[in-house]
Amino acid sequence: MASMFNVGIAELKTSRDPGDTLMALGLGSCVAVSVYDSAARVGGVLHFMLPCAKEHESRGSPLKFADTAVPMLLEELERLGGARGNMVARLAGGASMFPNPGGGAGSAGSSGDVGRRNVAADHASLAQCGVRVAGEETGGHRGRTLKLEIGTGRTFVRSIGEPEKEI
Repeated sequence: MASMFNVGIAELKTSRDPGDTLMALGLGSCVAVSVYDSAARVGGVLHFMLPCAKEHESRGSPLKFADTAVPMLLEELERLGGARGNMVARLAGGASMFPNPGGGAGSAGSSGDVGRRNVAADHASLAQCGVRVAGEETGGHRGRTLKLEIGTGRTFVRSIGEPEKEI
């Protein structure tokens, strides 16, 4: 039986059930990363909101941050039988959602560039862990939804006002 699971902010979900779909809704500056191992047929989705835990005194959940959450996702997939050498990642989100007075949306050093920094931190964390990024739909000024089908390993993104597409 097919099951759909929502992955909220500062959450990750993994599965090896071919009927499962993992979905991160409402991605603005947040980033969702899907990781899939086609040999083990396991996958997971992480939905994080900030690039680096060290930049924030009240750290809260390590799943809020790319640098701490990405390794946690990969470890969960390894527990399900995945191997980092077989894992492939796809990203969505990282938009500049709000204009920044005096600097335009997403200007460097502003709160508006959180999306861009999230994408860069995700790339860095995945590279450090030895996982290749095979596709992404990031940046811009539109919200998105990411969906991973565990049975096929296919990742889809829908941007507001646009049709769903595979990445």
